[in-house]
Amino acid sequence: MTAPRRATFARKFGRAASAITPRELTVLLEGGWRERKTAAWPIAVAGRTEFREGIGELLLASEVCYAGTACCVAFAAFGTPADADLTAAYLDRYLRRPDLFYDQSAAMGALLHLDAGLRTDRAARFLAPGGL
Repeated sequence: MTAPRRATFARKFGRAASAITPRELTVLLEGGWRERKTAAWPIAVAGRTEFREGIGELLLASEVCYAGTACCVAFAAFGTPADADLTAAYLDRYLRRPDLFYDQSAAMGALLHLDAGLRTDRAARFLAPGGL
């Protein structure tokens, strides 16, 4: 997209993300990976932090692949210590599971982003020699 088209899209998406009802987002979060991913993006864009715990539970359960990346984007967008804690909890559990690799790099990226914004260093223990 050109920059002007991208800006127009972002404005329209932001308005639409704010207009989606909590019930509609909940229904999407109860679906498969496509529905969960579809819900997590407007949750991130509109800053719908009331969904933090729910998407954290979905991320930790890791019942479906692909949706976790969008959950990590939401945590990165929210930018609080609670989001960093949820992201680190995911990494604690799933970096030990190389067979379940699909959302690990997104989670690490989100945690690094959160560390930068919060001026913390939660990701260091995962990246240190001998770390997960």
